[in-house]
Amino acid sequence: MAIYLPTAAIGNGQVLATLGGAGEIMAFFYPRIDFAQNVHECLPALYVGDPSHGTFVWTFGPQFQRQQEYVSDTNIVRTELTLSTPPLVMTCKDFCPPDTSALVRIVTIRNTGDGDFRGTFLHYFDLNLGEVAVKQAVRFIADEGYVLQYFRDVVMAVGGTRPDLWRCGKSTDQGLPASAKFDLYDGHLNGQPEDIGQVDFALGYRLKLAPGEQKHIEIIISAEESHQRTSQQFLNLRSIGAEELLSRTVQDNQRWLQHRRPVSVPESLQQAYQRALLSLSMLADAHQHSFIAAPEFDPAYLRCGGYGYCWPRDATHAALALHKAGYEEYLAGLADWYCRVQLPSGLWAQRYWADGQIAPSH
Repeated sequence: MAIYLPTAAIGNGQVLATLGGAGEIMAFFYPRIDFAQNVHECLPALYVGDPSHGTFVWTFGPQFQRQQEYVSDTNIVRTELTLSTPPLVMTCKDFCPPDTSALVRIVTIRNTGDGDFRGTFLHYFDLNLGEVAVKQAVRFIADEGYVLQYFRDVVMAVGGTRPDLWRCGKSTDQGLPASAKFDLYDGHLNGQPEDIGQVDFALGYRLKLAPGEQKHIEIIISAEESHQRTSQQFLNLRSIGAEELLSRTVQDNQRWLQHRRPVSVPESLQQAYQRALLSLSMLADAHQHSFIAAPEFDPAYLRCGGYGYCWPRDATHAALALHKAGYEEYLAGLADWYCRVQLPSGLWAQRYWADGQIAPSH
């Protein structure tokens, strides 16, 4: 299992996700912010030119220059990817809207050159729902234009802007024709509507941009416990629209910051203070009232012991910090959680899952 090297995190207390510097979605934790990690690979790409007569480029390739930042005073991440030949700027805005178990991605692709641009924006998904690679099913819902993948009680719907191209396949066959990943490289997807087992899928959006013209693509990842609930949430979010969901997320983050106690420090430290408060809001489990130390990035403990758990020491520091900053309910909630998870001996385990189950410990 890979070590993840994320450069940013987004979340809302119900779900938590991490991103790479090239717009990769590295992790998506559901149904809790610590488990399960449902992403193996989730990668954007670009095909420059007409199908079979152009060039395929992953956004993590050397052709792109990359810049990433949080939108001011929010947990919204903006990733800018610049291509010099042909001149093109691709921007991803990623966020988790409040009161949802969903991730929203707004992709804007702008032609900055003097000539027309033709190509295809592609997005590849290799999801391991429930942290399981096998026994999955995936299908394209043609009437509504989105993909549904499911394993037991973890169901994800992926769509938004209706794709021009799609493909379901088998991720076991990467590099061979049965994989949707293999099908990306010529800028075309064959439209296979479903598959089972160890699955993957890809979506594609045709681009024809005049100089200065841009195209917006919305991608929503909705996670719920059943087909009906997942589809209902997805369709509801799509009907609201990504821009309105972005505005609601900004407002929610601003409301959070309005509760903070003022501190007399230089402006640079004010920004750090607000960034810390926003980060803690993502690490507090909205239902359990526990805190995790960080989004997990080393699930096999290859370089460390793992951080995606509730450590009583770290959680206490987080709750006390929020208490002092004006968010007093978190300390009481954590204290109640400690009472629920205390061992019969009167002690506590080294670390826990957010729901109170004992996590791997020394």
